[in-house]
Amino acid sequence: MQRLLTGILALVILMFTAWKCLEIKDKCFTIEVKQNYGEHKQGDSEALDEKKADEKKHKENESFHAETFDLQAVQTTHFC
Repeated sequence: MQRLLTGILALVILMFTAWKCLEIKDKCFTIEVKQNYGEHKQGDSEALDEKKADEKKHKENESFHAETFDLQAVQTTHFC
């Protein structure tokens, strides 16, 4: 009987530890997503500034042409 209780207690401790690890990983993932989003928004701002500069160059020099692409919007296909 004592072995059974010891086994159950060990299982409960293991489950609690695993749950705490998942909770910590979830918090770390949330922080990482927020950081990536901040970097993404800053990249958007920089891209818009560059686009405006290119438009200004085009107005000053008609032979200057610039093309812009949103590479994050491009769908990729992964082959196994």
